Amino acid sequence: MYTQIITAYNLLPAKKPPLLEKNVAERRHFSEVQFRAIYDSTRDAVMMLNTNGFVDCNDATLLLFGC
Repeated sequence: MYTQIITAYNLLPAKKPPLLEKNVAERRHFSEVQFRAIYDSTRDAVMMLNTNGFVDCNDATLLLFGC
């Protein structure tokens, strides 16, 4: 019975009110701007890695590793 409820719930349309979607998008954009400002301005080395290696790094990282 529990799986039937979950399945029925997943079939419901996932619509959010337009105002809520706009608010979420604005907050995400503001958060990304804040992150980018900190990422670019810090003198600490910041590296983003995945299983294949470097994805991105800031200027402080390049300076630290002499790149």
